[in-house]
Amino acid sequence: MVIDRRDFLPMIADQPGLALKLIELLCARLRHTSEQMEDIMFLDLPSRLAKTLLWLTANAKSSPSPKLSITQREVGQIIGMTRESTNKQLRAWEERKWVKLERGGIIVLSPDSLAAIASEHVGDA
Repeated sequence: MVIDRRDFLPMIADQPGLALKLIELLCARLRHTSEQMEDIMFLDLPSRLAKTLLWLTANAKSSPSPKLSITQREVGQIIGMTRESTNKQLRAWEERKWVKLERGGIIVLSPDSLAAIASEHVGDA
């Protein structure tokens, strides 16, 4: 969807509450992007992957399915790793019954185990 500047600016001027909501949304996205960059710089692959899976799970709570509809390539792009590295780590966790890999998705079976890994190196960063 596209809104031309000439239509957008008067709308914002007429509805300051809308401007505040947009600012809140942009700030939240900027904070999340900054956090992702920090994670890429300071956390190892397992920590980044665990943190991302937990974040995706928390944001998918409105879905009736426990399956995260995301490919391993997409997860790899989010955490700044190759699909192959991401797959290797996910397979190791699948053997431990922490996650279940399905075609086109991932199911988190043990969020507590992933949370322990995600928080393991937070103090080091």
